[in-house]
Amino acid sequence: MPRRQLAGPQGAASARAAARGAARPPAEPGQTSLQMLPPSGERPTFYTNNTQVRLSLVDAVLDLGIVESVQSGKVTVRQTARVIMAIPHAKRLAQALSRQLQDYEAQHGAIPVAEGPAAPRLAAQAE
Repeated sequence: MPRRQLAGPQGAASARAAARGAARPPAEPGQTSLQMLPPSGERPTFYTNNTQVRLSLVDAVLDLGIVESVQSGKVTVRQTARVIMAIPHAKRLAQALSRQLQDYEAQHGAIPVAEGPAAPRLAAQAE
């Protein structure tokens, strides 16, 4: 399947149309439209308030989870899902998320982020 360069950020109406499987027209000449087809069955939906990201030479791994407890400096997270993607796709995801957050903040104001130490590194785990 050939790689496609997608049009820029989409508005709410375009997002709803994409969710229904409608194609978006190219925003500029030379760009390809995207048609998202709905899944044939029920698709899982996950909420996360903790995401751990690891990179290998070829893949990015996102472990999604729910914080269950915080006691005496120990955080317990229940892993709910794992997403694995190619490094170039992870970079495109980061760029798309950054654009969406910038648009959100332009409309609604700055998103508060708690100040504090960097997220702890995970201890080595058996896969």
